[in-house]
Amino acid sequence: MERIGIISCFLLLFFSKIFSQSATEHRFKGVVLDSTNRTPVEFVSVITATTASVSNEHGGFVISSSSIPLKLCFTRIGYQSKCIVLDKYVDSIVVFLNIADSTLPEIVIGKNEGLTIMMNAFNTAKKNVDIAYTGKGYLRQISKEADEYTGLQEVFFDGEWRNFAMNSWRPMQARYANVENRSITLANFSFLSFVTSGYISNNYVRFPLAQKPDSLYTFQLEKYVSYDDAEVAVIICAPKPGYKKGIFSGRFYIDTNTFQVLKTEGVILNLQVNLSGPLKMRNIEISSIAQYKKRGDRESVLDFADIEFSAKASFGFITARKISYSSKLLMLDYDVNVKSEGLVAINAGSNDLAAYHVTPYDPKFWEENPIVKRTAEEENIIQKFEKEKKISNFIP
Repeated sequence: MERIGIISCFLLLFFSKIFSQSATEHRFKGVVLDSTNRTPVEFVSVITATTASVSNEHGGFVISSSSIPLKLCFTRIGYQSKCIVLDKYVDSIVVFLNIADSTLPEIVIGKNEGLTIMMNAFNTAKKNVDIAYTGKGYLRQISKEADEYTGLQEVFFDGEWRNFAMNSWRPMQARYANVENRSITLANFSFLSFVTSGYISNNYVRFPLAQKPDSLYTFQLEKYVSYDDAEVAVIICAPKPGYKKGIFSGRFYIDTNTFQVLKTEGVILNLQVNLSGPLKMRNIEISSIAQYKKRGDRESVLDFADIEFSAKASFGFITARKISYSSKLLMLDYDVNVKSEGLVAINAGSNDLAAYHVTPYDPKFWEENPIVKRTAEEENIIQKFEKEKKISNFIP
């Protein structure tokens, strides 16, 4: 483990707006539960005045702050938002969220309300398609082959997001580990996380927001839910048969007053995965959940996205094995002085390892800056890689 050098100290100062490293900083840990059945609630945005986090699949969260009293707000579509104020440090926090009210739509013969809402949402989104939102983000990716964890990637980055995808980025702190001689690495899987983070179609994934959305999709208005004093339409978007490229299938959550997209949840079908050599993949499955937050009256920007990828991989004559990949992408702050100049464009040919080669790796930085609370499995794989000294900023 290397000591903190001059570059690392500079980066800690650079991140000081988001991660205050004063002696009085506290790490708050907790869990979010459904108030009715006491089950964990995942994908809850946890927000303070200076940073953000998200609960994991067990409802757990962690967030750091040097400010007391501390106001924490918890939001997730489908639940009533809740804010609490902590006037002292506590070891553990338990937050109960109430399920939001929902209503079934009134059926009107000859009228497709879901299609109408989607068209209005597209007209709103297309006005913002050229707006670049710059900010600071965090990406964690873990790969698995059969029952063995094979790769880890964690990055703090500056990035430029548009409503069709994360467009460009620059890693600021990164660490990477990979078990050698495995079917896949995380050399460019960040592209998959970034290209699926929007809600407008791009060159790789087709989304249902379009000029003529019913040319490729059928729509069903499933229900309305309450969310922060707004009425949100939940619309099932089903692709029509025959489209051979990457296409989204699932639900869109849209504010019925402003027509801002607030959430997408579904799967990506037929996504083309470029492979090298004799490696073949089949039975590819990609699930995606992304939540967006309102910005102004008609804009919505990425809050977080969660991607799960699985497939059967075979290499030459080697028997096919199941491989999987999970990704957590979180935007920490858009209101910072991040410029588009100097960011590197993201595309299918991007090489993450080349970027990490020139990115500082500071072990202490990672100890002091938890973002998304790790599950027990994630903690075990990270500790395993650290013990085996496989974690660095790049693999030679």
